[in-house]
Order: sequence, then C-alpha cells, then structure tokens
Amino acid sequence: MKHYTILADLFQYPYEGFDKTVYKISTELKKKYSETESVLEVFVDFTKKTSYTEMQEHFMRTFEIKALCNLDVGFVLFGEDYKRGKFLVKIQQEHKKAGNDCGTELGDYLPNMLKLLPKIEDEKFAGELAYTLMIPAVKQMIMIFLDLKNPYLKLLHTLLMIMEKDFGNLDYNQIIIADKKTKEFYRKPGRNPEKFKKRTI
Repeated sequence: MKHYTILADLFQYPYEGFDKTVYKISTELKKKYSETESVLEVFVDFTKKTSYTEMQEHFMRTFEIKALCNLDVGFVLFGEDYKRGKFLVKIQQEHKKAGNDCGTELGDYLPNMLKLLPKIEDEKFAGELAYTLMIPAVKQMIMIFLDLKNPYLKLLHTLLMIMEKDFGNLDYNQIIIADKKTKEFYRKPGRNPEKFKKRTI
C-alpha cells in the first residue's frame, strides 16, 4: 500500500515544482492503475498550465477559504457529532502507534490517513479502515463537491477508483453517512463499522 503515500502528496498545498511532482506520481500510478489515466490527466494538465501561486489560491478556495470540499474524514462522516471526537482520539492513537507524523493537521485529515495506511502493521485492519470509513468519506466528498470543473474533483475520483480496486472486494459493512439536516447516522444492519477486529475506531 505504499502508493497511498504518494497519493497523499497529490493533496499537498502546492509549491514551486509541484507540477513535476504530480507528473512523476501520475506516471507511477498509471503503471498499476491504467484505468485512472484519463481522469488523472485532467489534474496533471491543470498543474502544467497553472503557476504554483495560482495553484495555491485554487487549493485555498477549494479546501480552506470557501471550503468547497472538506478533507477531514471524521467531519465528513460525523459532522459536529460527538462521534467525530471519539474517532479523532482513536485515529490519533493509530498515528502514534505507526509513527505517522500528522504535522499541523488533525489525524482525520485525508492525506494523513492515506499516509497512515501503509504504516499499519495489521493489513486486515488497514483494509477495513479504508473500506468501511475512508471510501464512504471520499464518495461523500465527491457527492457534495460544488464545482464540477474543479480539477481536484478529478483527483478525488482518481483516489476513489484506486481505493475501490484495492479494497472493493472486502466483506465488511460500510458506514452510511447521515443527512446532516437530521444529524442521525444510520448504518447497514450487521457489523458496526466503528468496531474493528483488532481495535475500536
């Protein structure tokens, strides 16, 4: 799952030379995930044609200032519900155990969680975390994305395609994200995705 580390790098705040990093990463990803080429190419073209300062402004408009999309997995799943707090505590324990530095962001920040996956020793737990919580969160990010022409939407689609190829055959129940208006979080009958085999998230 080492490719999740480089996938996380695609969601970095852009810097000078970011376009070269994106091109290099996209070349590596297309070797194993050729089906992502046409989707990912939109983001690659964007970085080629845009200065890094303009990319920085675009990143901020997308994820920070106007918040067209929130990259905090726990917030996307639970909103302001107390469950997000419980999730943050548990996921931070996993970061600490794996030696994954979250920098200035919270533990549920999508790039931090992507970097965590290959560092988790228990691969079954990593797969369950990815399938039951992260994939539904990425789907929700895509669904509520307001700007359909935004290249970061294509990047999220690329991530989803890769995660579903890697984990789509796992036999777990995915969390069902509630309507934020009702503040209720319904899940499929059966196994509670908040409770994993080895740990509780």
